[in-house]
Amino acid sequence: MKGNLKNFQKCFLVSSIFSIVFSVCNAETLKHRFSLQLNSAQTVENACRLTFVVDNQTEKDISELVFETVLFSQQGKVIFFTLFDFGEVPYGIPRVRQFDVPNYSCEDVKQVLINGMDKCVFSNGGVAECKLKLETSSRSEIGFLG
Repeated sequence: MKGNLKNFQKCFLVSSIFSIVFSVCNAETLKHRFSLQLNSAQTVENACRLTFVVDNQTEKDISELVFETVLFSQQGKVIFFTLFDFGEVPYGIPRVRQFDVPNYSCEDVKQVLINGMDKCVFSNGGVAECKLKLETSSRSEIGFLG
C-alpha cells in the first residue's frame, strides 16, 4: 500500500509539472497568434483578385508585413511567385487586404501557399521577435496553406 501511494504521488507530481509547462507554452503560443484568411477570389478584367482578412493577436502593432506567396495551377504546378505586402497590421483590429494577380483568372488557381515571411517589423522596431504563429483558413474554393 505504501509503495502504491509513492507511485501515485510521483505520477501526480509529473502530471502537474507537465500541465504547468503545457499551459505556459500554450499561453506563449497564443500571444503570437496571427490569422490570415483567404476570404474570396474573384476574376476581374485580366486578373485574379484575392481578398484576405488579417487578424493580429500578437499584442503588438505590426508596422510592416510582407509574405512570400505562391499560386498553384489546377494541375499543381507553380504559376505565380510573388511578395504580398500587407503593410501595417494593428493589434486586435482585423484588416482586409486585396491583391490582383495579373494574367490569371481565379479558375486557374487551385491553391495559395504562404511560402515564408519576407519582412515583419513590430511598430516598436522589434524585428527579431516578430515570429508569428500563422493560422491560415479559406472561405474560397481555392485552398490556402501557410
